[in-house]
Amino acid sequence: MLQATCRLFLLLLRHMRQVRATASMIVDHMLHIPAARGVGDKNFQSLLRLVGEGHVHVKVSAAYRLSDRFPDYPDARPFHEALLRANPQRLLWGTDWPHPSIPGEVMPDDGHLFDLFWQWTPNEQARRCILAETPARLFGN
Repeated sequence: MLQATCRLFLLLLRHMRQVRATASMIVDHMLHIPAARGVGDKNFQSLLRLVGEGHVHVKVSAAYRLSDRFPDYPDARPFHEALLRANPQRLLWGTDWPHPSIPGEVMPDDGHLFDLFWQWTPNEQARRCILAETPARLFGN
């Protein structure tokens, strides 16, 4: 799993296709890009291309790491939706529990995070793919 922030992504980009030839690559937290940068950010656009071409997987998790608009993180939703449009078969979901480095007053509720995933992913087949099929393919049954 790649734990690089958006600041390092373009530096790593040229190596990703080579690594992909020998291992599955998962980019965590939707690239951990600040939502204020918007989906047009060059790092995020590069990620969308890699996802669309099937070179990397992305964990659509931790919207609170993109947004500070607790508890619904509406400015993170466009990132989730753009990744869905790019290639839902390359996405996984998780809560990021136990939410390290998050202050108690804005600690996310995992049930609410799942509800947001459900709202932001209206297609049942995409949900099944993200929650079950892709993880099974990557990690086994």
